[in-house]
Amino acid sequence: MHKEILPDGTAYVLRHRQMGVLGRIRLQERAAGGCHLVCETAGDPADPMTAQRAAVFEPLGLQLAALFPTDTEALARGVRPPPAPYDPGEWVRSERMTCVECGETVAIVTYALDAQDAGRLEDYARRLYSNHANWNLPAWIVGPVRGSRARDVGVADVLQAWPAHGSVVAMTGDQFDVMLDALVDGHCQRR
Repeated sequence: MHKEILPDGTAYVLRHRQMGVLGRIRLQERAAGGCHLVCETAGDPADPMTAQRAAVFEPLGLQLAALFPTDTEALARGVRPPPAPYDPGEWVRSERMTCVECGETVAIVTYALDAQDAGRLEDYARRLYSNHANWNLPAWIVGPVRGSRARDVGVADVLQAWPAHGSVVAMTGDQFDVMLDALVDGHCQRR
């Protein structure tokens, strides 16, 4: 868990070792005093992983919310919390794999060089979900290489992010290249 300072309060971001960021609990200061507690599950509602994150995160948020006094008058007045702050995201390095014959993009590979565990790879998949859904192309998130980089024998964790969300698999560069080459080389032959 880590703390974020927001313009209207504070957020506590909860992480899971395998699923990455689960969500955040925002404590928003109110002009009349007190604060408003908001629990936000991380991820796109259309992403199946969001439901898995919610299954872990929401019970924690509800238990925490139960510990705070409730302003029932505000609830009766229908007072809405302020909107969540805009999240500009961050830039990531992705590479489009193209068919040699027709030039169409056949796959997307994102390099998550700071992803030191499965949870960090999941964070990339969560942030890129809407892009992957829009592109509708096979997509993988590749973590940093461990071991020797010579002749692609180092091992990296690889997460298939689209069209089906897979598990994190340790692969050598040669193994990953064989998989991608088969997809790229067979593109126009499958048409």
